[in-house]
Amino acid sequence: MTRRLHQDPDRRCRPLEEWPEVDRRLWQAALVPGDLLEEGGSRAKYTENTNCGIVEGYGRWLQRLNCRGLLDQTDTPADRITPDRVRAYLADLERHNATQTVLNRLMRLSTAAAVMDQQRDWSWLNRMAAPIRAQHRPARPKPPRLVAPRELFDLGVDLMVAAERRNAACDRGTTYRDGLMISLLAARPLRVANLVGLSLDRTLVRRGNEWWIEIPAAETKTREPIELRWPERLIDFLYIYLVSHRQVLAQRHGRWTRPIGEALWVSRDGSHCCTRRD
Repeated sequence: MTRRLHQDPDRRCRPLEEWPEVDRRLWQAALVPGDLLEEGGSRAKYTENTNCGIVEGYGRWLQRLNCRGLLDQTDTPADRITPDRVRAYLADLERHNATQTVLNRLMRLSTAAAVMDQQRDWSWLNRMAAPIRAQHRPARPKPPRLVAPRELFDLGVDLMVAAERRNAACDRGTTYRDGLMISLLAARPLRVANLVGLSLDRTLVRRGNEWWIEIPAAETKTREPIELRWPERLIDFLYIYLVSHRQVLAQRHGRWTRPIGEALWVSRDGSHCCTRRD
C-alpha cells in the first residue's frame, strides 16, 4: 500500500522541544536580545516568523537523522552536519519536493549550522545550492494560474456555503476554514506567515462591532506594522467559524497534535495551522 506523504515520519519537522538539549540551548542563546553592553544572539534581530522557519527546517534535518539512527546525542550539532549526510538529505528531499523547496531546506540548514558553530566554515553548504539553482524550474508556472481577486473572494464564499452540505463535522470545518481563508486573502492580501499566524485577542481583535487585523512590526517581513479592518462581508462568516467550526476542529487529536492556544486557524488534527508545504 502506498503510504501517504503527510503521514511519513521522515517528512515531519521535529519541534524545538524535541531537539537534543545542546541544539536547543545553542538556538535559544542565539535568540537572546542585546543591550548597550552586549551585542545579543545572532538571531535576535530577526522576526519570529523568520526564526520559526529556521526551526522548522532544522527540525526536518534532525528528524531525518533520527529516522536513520544518526541522531547521536553525544555528537556536537555541527559535527552531525557533514557533506555526505547533507547530500543524502537533499537526495531524499528531491524525491518528493520541487527544487525551490529543496533550496529552502538547504538554506535553512545552512543558517542553523551557523548558529550551532559560528567559527566553522559553512561555505560548502552554499556551494551545494549552486547546481540545484542551475536546474531550478518553477513546479507550476504562475501566469496561467492567476485569478482575479473577485473570483477568489466568491470562490471562498462558495466553499463556505458548500461546507454545510458535507456529512462529517471535520470535513465541514476544514472546508469552511479554507473558504474563509481564501476570501480573506482576496480582500486583505497578507503574507502567508502573517495569515496563518493570526491569533485571537492579539493580532485579530474586536473593536465594538468590527474586527481588526493588528500585526506588530516585529512580526512582518518589512518591519512595518499592519493594521487592517476585517472585511465587512466576512464578519458573519467569521462568527460562524468561531462558534462552530473552529471549536469542532480544536477538539480533534492527531498523532502530532500541538496546542492551538488562541490561534485562529485550526487544522484537522487539532493543531494550529502552519506554513509547512512539503
